[in-house]
Amino acid sequence: MADEYDFATIENFVGGYFHQNWIDFAADEDSVITQMLCSTRRLGSLKYLADLGEELARLLALNLDEHELRDLLRNRYNCNCDPHLDGSTWRLWLEHLRDRVDAHLKFSL
Repeated sequence: MADEYDFATIENFVGGYFHQNWIDFAADEDSVITQMLCSTRRLGSLKYLADLGEELARLLALNLDEHELRDLLRNRYNCNCDPHLDGSTWRLWLEHLRDRVDAHLKFSL
């Protein structure tokens, strides 16, 4: 499992943006990602996005299975969304997040 790895930015992102009441503030997961991208741009914090993108790439490279990803994100990092409810997977959700972050960084540079 990924316990020996440090994914502090991922933990901050999912715990801060996908907290237990996130659904009260956004229509879906993708709008939460958009909110995060817009807020980091306003705050001028591209380093946060760069760190998030790097950690997402490292996490995906571990090739954890769906159970391990769910355990890490939901149980350890308190992520209160579930991509399976939309017919997706944790891996696809993380890849989508990484792609959105990477695209935003390329556009912002």
